[in-house]
Amino acid sequence: MKTMTAALAILSLFLITPRILGEDIDRESPPPPPPRLGMNFYSIVDWNRDVPFVDLMKSARPWIPQRSGVDAWDTGETLALDANGYVTSLAPGQLATTLMLTSLQGHHPTGSYVFLYEGEGEWEWSGLAEVMASEPGRQLVTVKTGADYVKLTLTSVNPDNYPRNFRFIRPGYEERYTDNPYATDFLERWGGVDTIRFMDWMRINRTDASEWANRPTPATRTFHTSGVAMEWMIDLCNRTRSHAWFAIPHLATDDYIREFARMVREQLDPDLIAYFEFSNEVWNSMFEQTRWAQRNGVEAGLAERPWEAGWLFYAEQSVRMFALLDEVYEGEHHRYRRVVATQAANDYIGRKKLSHKNLAAKTDALAIGPYLTFNVPVKGREGQPVADEVQDWSLDQLFDYLNDKPLADSKRWMDRYQALATEFGLELIAYEGGQHLTALDKAGDNQKLVDLLAAANRDPRMGDLYRDYFDHWNKVTSGNLFCHWNAISAYGRHGYWGLLEWRDQDPATSPKYQALKQWSGALP
Repeated sequence: MKTMTAALAILSLFLITPRILGEDIDRESPPPPPPRLGMNFYSIVDWNRDVPFVDLMKSARPWIPQRSGVDAWDTGETLALDANGYVTSLAPGQLATTLMLTSLQGHHPTGSYVFLYEGEGEWEWSGLAEVMASEPGRQLVTVKTGADYVKLTLTSVNPDNYPRNFRFIRPGYEERYTDNPYATDFLERWGGVDTIRFMDWMRINRTDASEWANRPTPATRTFHTSGVAMEWMIDLCNRTRSHAWFAIPHLATDDYIREFARMVREQLDPDLIAYFEFSNEVWNSMFEQTRWAQRNGVEAGLAERPWEAGWLFYAEQSVRMFALLDEVYEGEHHRYRRVVATQAANDYIGRKKLSHKNLAAKTDALAIGPYLTFNVPVKGREGQPVADEVQDWSLDQLFDYLNDKPLADSKRWMDRYQALATEFGLELIAYEGGQHLTALDKAGDNQKLVDLLAAANRDPRMGDLYRDYFDHWNKVTSGNLFCHWNAISAYGRHGYWGLLEWRDQDPATSPKYQALKQWSGALP
């Protein structure tokens, strides 16, 4: 009886197993998570094409000293300013001018702006601006269309009650600008991205910031030279539900780093991650922070060759910064990531950095900028395409080259760095990337070349190139964070970086935008 029972049990299992296995085979596995698209924004200046802020004074140009009757745009005289950048007095005949909405060629918001202020003085509006009504503390200013700028010129100042707390509010935002500094169209354009990297908003490549007490605050007149206030960057991430990526100034003191991290920990939504990177591209000799690291590295005896000494000094500064972050975030490691960034084209640099002072063990993510790089010089190495040659290429020839060389190079960089990241137990991410077509230096004077590279960025084949490029990133990293450079900027001799060229551009006209939208699903 036991033998028959056992046989029936085995037969029963045999009969039902195919059905169960069939269900397992037919059941769909969960879809992979979507790729993580991050974004770099163009620096906050008066010609910024994104126009992100409701208050245009925050992107206004620094005061330009001028003088009545003197035909000079900038006299070079020193202006008396308070801690927030407001003119406290003017010498006889002295003027102070600032600009907004410069050279946006009619793509700026027009209509009735509201200018709010405190204090006493006299000023003139010109360019695209005209005063329609005025009362103490408030003016109604019409901004018309055109390719010029909005110009505000202080002509006199009461030193005992100088004009201050300037706000130049876009039409329709007067009732809510104190609660939300960001324009609705800006939030709708970029609100879906996974991570916002604030390197350029912080002016990291031009900063001499070192002391926390001197940082920009929401009361600072303009963020043009100082960078955006921390409170505003954190607020943007909280609103858009985007993770935040910060670059710490290379001259920052320990106190600065602690206070910076403390503000992020206290104000950033705890469900969001903060990425911390020491400065930016501290291997690229075009930046002062790299030359600073090289000088200090050589002085410290880290290496004889300046470039290698600079890499190792960067590693030591990263160790210092990470220790301070760990102190501030004690017990909350899930809320922040420690990032080491390095040159994509040279994994030797990455290995040297990670191996110094046991940096890899203190790091969470290794970041590269694996651009689709085609830099066109006037004169180059043997076999390198140069300006006089490339200017006569057809778009077919250009795209054949881009697919054969830059795309292949970038894929190879991704492969090598993923292997290095795996070796050290790190996540590979991209701090920057996208196309890198540039007319180098004097080659920028070659308008035929500049126009060819611009046409390539507007061509549907650039979208195809992007799809291949980002698909390889997916294959290598499983869709890890990739921060595109950048959101909106002009095309011309200085590059073709923007996904869009204008804030009001139809995204359907940008092959790069459409490719990234398809790849990530993050763009509207």
